[in-house]
Amino acid sequence: MGEKPENPSSDHWYHWPAVIKPLLLILFVGGWSIIFYSMVAQENSLNPLAPEFRIYSAAVSPCPLAPTPPSAANRYHSLTATWNFNLVFANPNTKLDLYYESLQADLFYGDEETKDKLMLATTPLPLVALTTMTQTTFNVTFATARAYVSDDAAKELIISSNSSSAGDGCYGSAKLGVKLTGFFRIDKDLWFSTYFCDLSPPNYNVTDQSSECEIYNPVERCVC
Repeated sequence: MGEKPENPSSDHWYHWPAVIKPLLLILFVGGWSIIFYSMVAQENSLNPLAPEFRIYSAAVSPCPLAPTPPSAANRYHSLTATWNFNLVFANPNTKLDLYYESLQADLFYGDEETKDKLMLATTPLPLVALTTMTQTTFNVTFATARAYVSDDAAKELIISSNSSSAGDGCYGSAKLGVKLTGFFRIDKDLWFSTYFCDLSPPNYNVTDQSSECEIYNPVERCVC
C-alpha cells in the first residue's frame, strides 16, 4: 500500500516566519486593551465623579454680633448680619467637563443632623463651568435682615471678638451650615446634587480654615 499523504496544514503554524507570531500576539493584546479601555471609558461616562465643594474661609459682620433682644410687641430676638464665605468648587473628573445650570446656597442655624433647621439667608450662586481636574474660588455673601430667633439660638449666635487669638477673630458657639442645591450637567446628562457644609468652628474671620462639604443626599441623574 502507498504511504498516506501528509496533511500539509498540520504543521503550518510552525513554518510561519518568526516575525508573524509576535505580531499576532501584539495585535491580540492590543485588541483586548482597546476593548478594556473602551469599557472603562464608558463606565466613567455613565458614573462620573460628583463635583467637590469646600469652604475656604468665613466671616461675619458686624463683629461683635448680638441679636436684638425681644420687644414688647415680639417675644423673639431679631438678627441682622452679613456673612461672607469663600467657597472652593472643584471638578475631580479626569475626562469630563461639568457646569452648573442652577446653584443656590442657604445659610442655616443647626447642624446636618438637626431636623428643624432655621434658615437665616439664601442666595443664588454663579453658574461656573470647570474643565477636567480644575477648581475655582468664588465669594458668597448672605444678608440676614431681621431674622427672628429663639432665646437658645440667640445665645449661641452671640459672637464676640477675641483679641487674644493669633488674628482678630469673631467666634460664637452656634451650629451653622451652608446647604448647596443645584443642577449640573456633565457628559450631556443633567444631575441633581445637594451638599451640606458644616462650619467648624461655626463662625470665624480667619482664612485658610478649609472645611469640606459633604453630599447631603445621593447625587441623582435627572430623566428629563
